[in-house]
Amino acid sequence: MLLAGLSGGRLVTLEEDAETFGLASHNLEPLLTNGRLEIINAEGLAWLNTYEGDPFDMMFLDARKESYSDDTQFELLYRNLSIQGLLIVDNVLARGGVIEPTAHWQVLTQRFNSRLSADTRFRSTVLPVRDGLLIALKLR
Repeated sequence: MLLAGLSGGRLVTLEEDAETFGLASHNLEPLLTNGRLEIINAEGLAWLNTYEGDPFDMMFLDARKESYSDDTQFELLYRNLSIQGLLIVDNVLARGGVIEPTAHWQVLTQRFNSRLSADTRFRSTVLPVRDGLLIALKLR
């Protein structure tokens, strides 16, 4: 298990949906007792906007990318990721819609992808597995 081999590390996961949060809390209950795993029922941007802890070494974003397409929200990700930290983003191909978007959410996902790939503070690539996985390394 991920947390078993780490000394001093911790895992924080956010889940906006109350039902999924309850399921995750139930399934992971045995791991919650040592303080190394925290499951939070919150919307990601709202939580990140108030977070005041240390930056994360890795962030996995499996949320609505369109929520992160503007500069202010994108900077929340940057600010809360450590230097040499990884940002991993799921579903960046938007069902193929990033090539020729037909829906507004696909346009915004395309904008997020373009914003991240043009940002010189990151080095990024997209793995074309399933619906696309973007992996970005924060350089500075």
